[in-house]
Amino acid sequence: MTARRSRRGRTASSAGGSRRTRRAALAALLAAAGAPTALADPDASPAARGTTTLADPDASPAARSPTTLADPDASPAARASTTFADPDASPAARASTTFADPDASPAARGTTFADPDASPAARGTTIDASLDPQFFALAGWSVGVGLWTSLPQLRITAKTFSLRFPKLFLGDANDGWSVRHYAAAVGAHYFLSLHHGGLFAGAQVTAQDAIYRRGDGSAKHIEVAAAPTIGYQWFPSSLGLFITPYIEVPVFLVRPDAAVADHKFHYARFLVSPSVSIGWQH
Repeated sequence: MTARRSRRGRTASSAGGSRRTRRAALAALLAAAGAPTALADPDASPAARGTTTLADPDASPAARSPTTLADPDASPAARASTTFADPDASPAARASTTFADPDASPAARGTTFADPDASPAARGTTIDASLDPQFFALAGWSVGVGLWTSLPQLRITAKTFSLRFPKLFLGDANDGWSVRHYAAAVGAHYFLSLHHGGLFAGAQVTAQDAIYRRGDGSAKHIEVAAAPTIGYQWFPSSLGLFITPYIEVPVFLVRPDAAVADHKFHYARFLVSPSVSIGWQH
């Protein structure tokens, strides 16, 4: 009887120890797994929560776990998705720069065409050429060039011309006379607008070889005149062609008398010289 009781005690003790061992092992596993917090504590801080599969909506954009989609509140540089240019970013920071920024200045645009509204100097234009057709109708010629300076509204001009005055222009007092001029002139035109063409004012200095003939005799000398000028340069198309009507009022600085035998040529006291130039601007 005593032996049976002893065996029963040892068996029960062994079973109890075995159960305690299993319980201890289970407790250790549960402790390692975070028991009894199988579910995240809703009052814990985001970092202390056991669940991290979803990003914490209260965390900063940089601390959010999912970054597959760009954070709409983050700066353009910090956005994970940069395949499309940020419409709110500056043109320089945009990822897509294949097209020029329409709001940029003409110099910054990625265009190969000059700005049609800029001044000739700003468009890279430095020279133009022109002629006055009416001089050819008067048995002469008139050809000139214009040079644009670094000042966008200032144009320097130079030209050479020749003409034979019709008898109608000489007047009744100079009946029997014929007059021909060979001249060279330099001047400057100042445009009132910074844009293409328009109204201008300026002056021109002319030196001319003047030949006065009557019958078999002639008088020849050099004349020098300064002429205030006003005109308008008009561009009918974008091809560079221009038409410039202008008026000059020559004031003679050097003008000797012209006489042949007993006959003297009578100069006009006041002259107005209208003309029209046709040219092309490079």
